[in-house]
Amino acid sequence: MSIIVAMTSAPHKMDGSELSWLTEIDRFREQAKARGHELQVFAALELDARGIVPFGRLVAALQRIGGAYWTYNLDDGAVRIDSANRLARICEGRNLCIEYAQRNRPADFILYLDSDVLPDRDTIDKLLAVADLGYRQVGGEVPSYVLGGERVPGVDLPLEQRSYNTAGYLLVHRDIYRRLRWRWDWDAGMTDDPCWFADARQFLGVPCIVRTDCVGRHQPEVLVPIEQRGGDLEVRR
Repeated sequence: MSIIVAMTSAPHKMDGSELSWLTEIDRFREQAKARGHELQVFAALELDARGIVPFGRLVAALQRIGGAYWTYNLDDGAVRIDSANRLARICEGRNLCIEYAQRNRPADFILYLDSDVLPDRDTIDKLLAVADLGYRQVGGEVPSYVLGGERVPGVDLPLEQRSYNTAGYLLVHRDIYRRLRWRWDWDAGMTDDPCWFADARQFLGVPCIVRTDCVGRHQPEVLVPIEQRGGDLEVRR
């Protein structure tokens, strides 16, 4: 059995926070091993004309821990990343994470982690404990998103059911990921996160469950539109 910790990112996110998701990876491996799981690490990296150069620190970190990465390019004519054109890029990267997971025996779980999320050090134990109750996908809590829901009754764990959660901190069983793909919906006004959870609910009957004491910290904690984050959003061509 295996778990793949998976992330997708782009050059503009290589701002010093891109190693946040890997801070507890040794502990994650220990927790996974104790439960009979092998833990792998994977990144889908979007390239532009600069190639792999902007990802130097991340690639070095992946090499140190035995992680893998694939690269992709979306040449849609964009000269600058914005809140609209980034969605297709995010979805492509997350779908490549599924492709990688399916080629690896396939993996029992994908743990999606955004590069700039500092995860709870007991993430594997906490989220797998929820999976043991029969929930096929369960998110961690990222307070920056200010999301909430209804308490799940009849269980000892602090669980909430929500309409959706951030996909940047999400454990998904292969029964789910092999049947869904990441997308966004202009007509419905839905970005990638709401679309995924809506599809899981509508087509598979799978709820959005969040373990609220499994807390990941976004770096930085205050979320603003990408255009206001001050990074280099230019697409090199």
